[in-house]
Amino acid sequence: MRKKFGHYLGGIFVYEGECYWGIDRLPLLEKRLKKLGLRKNDGPDVVERKSEEMKEVKKLDLEIDVLWSARSPYSSLGNETIIRSCEKISSKSKLKIILPMVMRGMKVSLKKREHTLQRIAKEFPIRTVFHSET
Repeated sequence: MRKKFGHYLGGIFVYEGECYWGIDRLPLLEKRLKKLGLRKNDGPDVVERKSEEMKEVKKLDLEIDVLWSARSPYSSLGNETIIRSCEKISSKSKLKIILPMVMRGMKVSLKKREHTLQRIAKEFPIRTVFHSET
Protein backbone atom coordinates (compact mmCIF):
# COMPACT_ATOMS: atom_id res chain seq x y z
CA MET A 1 0.00 0.00 0.00
CA ARG A 2 2.83 2.42 0.85
CA LYS A 3 4.47 1.77 -2.50
CA LYS A 4 1.16 2.35 -4.30
CA PHE A 5 0.81 5.84 -2.80
CA GLY A 6 4.53 6.65 -2.88
CA HIS A 7 4.85 7.00 0.88
CA TYR A 8 7.68 5.79 3.05
CA LEU A 9 5.87 5.56 6.41
CA GLY A 10 3.23 3.20 7.74
CA GLY A 11 0.17 4.40 9.64
CA ILE A 12 -1.00 6.90 7.04
CA PHE A 13 -4.39 7.56 5.57
CA VAL A 14 -5.08 8.66 2.04
CA TYR A 15 -7.77 10.87 0.55
CA GLU A 16 -7.96 11.30 -3.22
CA GLY A 17 -4.35 10.19 -3.59
CA GLU A 18 -2.93 12.57 -0.98
CA CYS A 19 -1.24 11.01 2.06
CA TYR A 20 -1.85 12.29 5.59
CA TRP A 21 0.18 10.97 8.50
CA GLY A 22 0.11 11.92 12.14
CA ILE A 23 -2.61 13.66 14.06
CA ASP A 24 -1.07 17.05 13.31
CA ARG A 25 -2.08 16.60 9.64
CA LEU A 26 -5.80 16.18 10.34
CA PRO A 27 -6.48 19.95 10.24
CA LEU A 28 -4.97 20.01 6.73
CA LEU A 29 -7.37 17.30 5.58
CA GLU A 30 -10.31 19.05 7.23
CA LYS A 31 -9.39 22.33 5.53
CA ARG A 32 -9.24 20.54 2.18
CA LEU A 33 -12.62 18.90 2.70
CA LYS A 34 -14.18 22.25 3.65
CA LYS A 35 -12.82 23.85 0.46
CA LEU A 36 -14.45 21.05 -1.52
CA GLY A 37 -17.80 21.90 0.10
CA LEU A 38 -18.05 18.56 1.87
CA ARG A 39 -18.91 20.10 5.23
CA LYS A 40 -22.51 19.43 6.29
CA ASN A 41 -22.84 22.11 8.97
CA ASP A 42 -21.37 25.41 10.10
CA GLY A 43 -20.11 24.12 13.45
CA PRO A 44 -16.57 24.45 14.75
CA ASP A 45 -13.76 22.47 13.20
CA VAL A 46 -13.65 18.86 14.30
CA VAL A 47 -9.90 19.07 14.73
CA GLU A 48 -8.80 22.35 16.26
CA ARG A 49 -5.18 23.34 16.37
CA LYS A 50 -4.00 24.35 19.79
CA SER A 51 -3.62 28.03 20.33
CA GLU A 52 -0.13 29.33 19.81
CA GLU A 53 -0.66 31.59 22.79
CA MET A 54 0.86 30.06 25.87
CA LYS A 55 -1.02 30.24 29.10
CA GLU A 56 0.79 31.67 32.11
CA VAL A 57 3.29 29.19 33.49
CA LYS A 58 5.70 29.40 36.36
CA LYS A 59 9.20 30.66 35.72
CA LEU A 60 11.44 27.64 35.32
CA ASP A 61 14.86 29.23 34.74
CA LEU A 62 16.09 26.34 32.59
CA GLU A 63 18.61 26.02 29.80
CA ILE A 64 16.93 24.21 26.93
CA ASP A 65 19.04 22.50 24.27
CA VAL A 66 17.67 23.17 20.80
CA LEU A 67 18.93 20.72 18.18
CA TRP A 68 18.78 22.79 15.02
CA SER A 69 19.57 21.94 11.40
CA ALA A 70 20.23 24.88 9.11
CA ARG A 71 19.19 22.75 6.13
CA SER A 72 15.79 21.83 7.53
CA PRO A 73 12.85 24.09 6.79
CA TYR A 74 11.15 22.62 9.84
CA SER A 75 13.88 24.07 12.07
CA SER A 76 13.12 27.52 10.71
CA LEU A 77 9.39 27.07 11.27
CA GLY A 78 9.97 26.54 14.97
CA ASN A 79 12.42 29.38 15.67
CA GLU A 80 9.94 32.03 16.77
CA THR A 81 7.92 29.59 18.87
CA ILE A 82 11.03 28.39 20.68
CA ILE A 83 12.16 31.94 21.45
CA ARG A 84 8.71 33.01 22.72
CA SER A 85 8.32 29.85 24.78
CA CYS A 86 11.71 30.28 26.45
CA GLU A 87 10.96 33.92 27.27
CA LYS A 88 7.59 32.94 28.75
CA ILE A 89 9.14 30.48 31.20
CA SER A 90 12.23 32.61 31.93
CA SER A 91 14.54 30.08 30.33
CA LYS A 92 17.37 30.26 27.85
CA SER A 93 17.70 28.28 24.68
CA LYS A 94 21.08 26.81 23.85
CA LEU A 95 21.41 26.33 20.12
CA LYS A 96 23.15 23.12 19.08
CA ILE A 97 23.57 22.97 15.33
CA ILE A 98 23.39 19.46 13.92
CA LEU A 99 24.27 18.10 10.52
CA PRO A 100 21.49 16.85 8.25
CA MET A 101 20.94 13.10 8.22
CA VAL A 102 22.68 12.58 4.88
CA MET A 103 25.76 14.53 5.99
CA ARG A 104 25.94 12.30 9.09
CA GLY A 105 26.14 9.26 6.84
CA MET A 106 22.56 8.11 7.42
CA LYS A 107 20.78 6.47 4.52
CA VAL A 108 17.65 8.36 3.54
CA SER A 109 15.35 6.57 1.15
CA LEU A 110 14.23 8.21 -2.06
CA LYS A 111 10.62 8.03 -0.81
CA LYS A 112 11.52 9.94 2.37
CA ARG A 113 13.36 12.59 0.37
CA GLU A 114 10.45 12.96 -2.05
CA HIS A 115 7.98 13.15 0.82
CA THR A 116 10.04 15.82 2.57
CA LEU A 117 10.13 17.95 -0.58
CA GLN A 118 6.35 17.62 -0.95
CA ARG A 119 5.78 18.62 2.70
CA ILE A 120 8.07 21.63 2.32
CA ALA A 121 6.05 22.78 -0.68
CA LYS A 122 2.86 22.59 1.41
CA GLU A 123 4.30 24.19 4.54
CA PHE A 124 5.88 27.05 2.58
CA PRO A 125 3.17 28.34 0.22
CA ILE A 126 5.28 31.23 -1.08
CA ARG A 127 7.31 30.20 -4.09
CA THR A 128 10.63 31.78 -4.97
CA VAL A 129 11.83 31.58 -8.54
CA PHE A 130 15.55 31.78 -9.24
CA HIS A 131 16.87 32.38 -12.71
CA SER A 132 20.25 32.81 -14.26
CA GLU A 133 21.30 35.89 -16.20
CA THR A 134 23.67 33.82 -18.37
